[in-house]
Order: sequence, then C-alpha cells, then structure tokens
Amino acid sequence: MKRIDTILERQESINTNQPVEANLPKYDIYAISSLRGGVGKTTLAYNLSFMTDNLLVVDTCPQGNLSEFLDIGHEYIEGYGTDERKAVYDMIVPYFVTGLNKLDHVAAKVRNKYFREKNSYLIPSSEQLYVFPSQFYGAIVQTEHIQAKKKQEALNNMLYSLRTELEREMGENKLNKCLIDCSPFVAGATKLAWYGADSLIVPIRPDGQSIKSLELMMRMLTNFKNEVKGYLGENEIKVPKIQMVILTHCDYKEPENQIIIEKLYTILCKNKELLSTDIPEHHLVMVDDFNKLGLIEKPIDLLKIKGSSQNLSNMIKNQLNFISSQLWKS
Repeated sequence: MKRIDTILERQESINTNQPVEANLPKYDIYAISSLRGGVGKTTLAYNLSFMTDNLLVVDTCPQGNLSEFLDIGHEYIEGYGTDERKAVYDMIVPYFVTGLNKLDHVAAKVRNKYFREKNSYLIPSSEQLYVFPSQFYGAIVQTEHIQAKKKQEALNNMLYSLRTELEREMGENKLNKCLIDCSPFVAGATKLAWYGADSLIVPIRPDGQSIKSLELMMRMLTNFKNEVKGYLGENEIKVPKIQMVILTHCDYKEPENQIIIEKLYTILCKNKELLSTDIPEHHLVMVDDFNKLGLIEKPIDLLKIKGSSQNLSNMIKNQLNFISSQLWKS
C-alpha cells in the first residue's frame, strides 16, 4: 500500500462532502503565504473570507488584488494613501518612521456586494508597501547602536507591530478572526505577517517550482529565530506553525500529481516540528482547478453551475468548506 493512499482516500471523502475530521488546532489569526506567485492565493483568500463571519481581512500584498475583490474596484484602489481611507501601510509605518502618529479604526466594512450580510472588515493594501521593506530593514539596522535592553524593546515593538495593531482593530470592531493575505516576497509586511500570525496557510501548485518554494519556506521558518538571535529572548520569538499546505489546481487522480503529493508528504514528514500537529497527512489538502469555473468576481460558494462543470463546482465547494472548517474556533 502506497503511503499516500490515506491522503488520497481522505481527499476523496472531502470531495464527496463526507470528510474525516483532521483534528487540527484552531487559531484566531492566519496568514496565507506562499513564496511563489500564481498559485491561486487571492482566490483562496477571497473564498475563505466569504465562508466565515466576524472576520478582519488584511491585504499586505502591494498588488492589492484581494483589496480590489473585496472593495469597489480600480477607482477605489487609486484612492489609497489619501486621508479618506487608510491602508495597512499607514497602520504599521509609524513603528518604523519616527514622528508619525499611530492610527486607530483603520478597518472598514467590506464593500463587496456579496458580503452585505457578513460582519467582515478590510484593511486594504497600498502601493506604498513596495517601498516598505527598505524602511523596515533601515529601522532594524538603526537598533544596532541602542543599549541592549532598549534594543530588545525596540525590536519587539517593530517585529510584532502588525500583531499589536490587528489585535487592537479586532477589539475595536468586535471581531474574533483574522486572515492576512501576503506577498510572494518575504520582506517588509510579509515578514510582519509571519510574526503576527498564529499559523500559516500555504497554497502551492503541483509543480517543481512550488515544491522548491515550500522547501525554502520550511528553511526560513526553521531559521526564524536566527534573525534576531541575541536581541530577543528565546521565549519572545513566536514561530508560526503551518496549519495547512493546499495543493491548488490539482486533480489528485492524475499520476504526475500523485508523484508531487508523494514528494510533499515526504517534505512534511521531515519538517513535522513546523506543523500544528505531528500528523503530516492531516496538513495536506487538494483543491481542483477553480479557474475552469470562470472569473472569481462571485464567491465559488454562490455559483450555480449546470451541465458538465456542475460536478467540478460541487467538489471545489466541498474542498473549500472543509478547509474553512479546519481553521476557526467558531
């Protein structure tokens, strides 16, 4: 019996809406992060946002694709950076640039018409996040000349700045869940999202580049504490656990995809300490090619598709609903 058979059998039960409980721990703040673009991260974030309530969505990717889907379009995106509407950059930059006042009540209700019945809030992206990594590392470097105790305090304030602000925003808006969408580049706001999240959701595609990107992420998480080694106490550095690796655009019955699944399972087994449980097969889930269903303007859960694509649509809905059920406490 192939060692991935249990994963494939479990996936079949998910596809037919008879899933086996994975018994994963539930957290409050997740970051959707992948070191490769084009893996369906925004589609996944958009649909998972729709599938829950009392949620704060945070877009830390400077491209702002998720912000666009959740709000009112390109003309709104161009308005970022004005006093009319604050973005995630405005919220975190005071921790790294002296003389700027910290903000409150940055999040606003999601304006997407499909979210009207939801208590969902958005902190949008902005193009200023492209320049934020230089401000981030510049501020870190400046701490080199600070006295040890103050240096520790300064690093804590900066590295956990996003976490501090998200907890404040969740409290102000009476929200109990948070989903952070990250850039493929681990610098600046993405790094803050890793420090700020309880756990990571990692979407990848079934190809060699995605496997390499996952292995790189595993190495970065393993060495997470080395970045500030000697400056922060061991117990003060919280390494986020991986809740789920989601293989997108994947028909698991294809032989070439099963080879990829086998490789991924091996990687997860070798890095069990980075997972939120010690059972690697519970952390790997497949989602079929949602691009075949057309544009993602409408959440997949609301699609009413007839004909040849109906079975695919139902299967993807089941897959996404299972993923959502493994994330939130309530």
